[in-house]
Amino acid sequence: MFKKIKYPLYALCVLIFFIYTEAYIPTPFPTICKEDHRSPTTLDLPLGRLFNTRNQTVNCTAFYLSSGVFATAAHCDRYSGGFDELHFQIPLSDCSGKFTLPEKKNRFKVDRKSIRKAYNPNTSEDWLLFRLEELSPASEFDKKNLYFKLKKSLLSDKKKLQVSVAGYGRDEREPCKKLNYTLQITTAEGYLASWFYHFCDTHIGNSGSPVFIRTENGDLYVLGIHAGGGCPNIATSFQTNRLSRVLQDMGVTFEN
Repeated sequence: MFKKIKYPLYALCVLIFFIYTEAYIPTPFPTICKEDHRSPTTLDLPLGRLFNTRNQTVNCTAFYLSSGVFATAAHCDRYSGGFDELHFQIPLSDCSGKFTLPEKKNRFKVDRKSIRKAYNPNTSEDWLLFRLEELSPASEFDKKNLYFKLKKSLLSDKKKLQVSVAGYGRDEREPCKKLNYTLQITTAEGYLASWFYHFCDTHIGNSGSPVFIRTENGDLYVLGIHAGGGCPNIATSFQTNRLSRVLQDMGVTFEN
């Protein structure tokens, strides 16, 4: 059997990718940690759904960090056909689960030339930063002081925390699958190691989602970029040296 495989190392690498990312994993897969606790949210969050206009496919989730910079997972561009638009104000899907596009005014072109990224599981890195061709979405978030903040003391603390993941994941739990690839949130335990590990329920489409905490006064502090499943699921930590350096080069600041 194995003699027929022309490139066994390549096949192994593809298998490993399926296990550790949520680009195209078959269900069932342990990205839902025991019961699925995802639910729609009324929180005003600076999130968008990435889209590939050539293939007309929903890709991943991205979130706003300030200074015009958005973040997602690098494998969303590496293996999933890539993306060229970021969409906001996502409507419900139809009952078959087919996603619905937002109004044209809520679709924005990604500035592909602005992309900075790193994908290296050996160094716990799966991150991508980008800007949009238009400044209006970032400007609107800035006006509302609505962005995910970075705090050094949180990023270096290895104690267990209650964290949330919000994003546009696959969801076919109900007979009418209107929540499929729409914004949902879940909360569970997380902790920092080489990756930031967490037990928040996720699925295909959640890659690139922020792993964050929300303070009592409504501030959003992001700890990681969700990258793949496994229960614990994995996220690139913002403590990663190369990522923090690139962010500062792009004008994103860290609180102490």
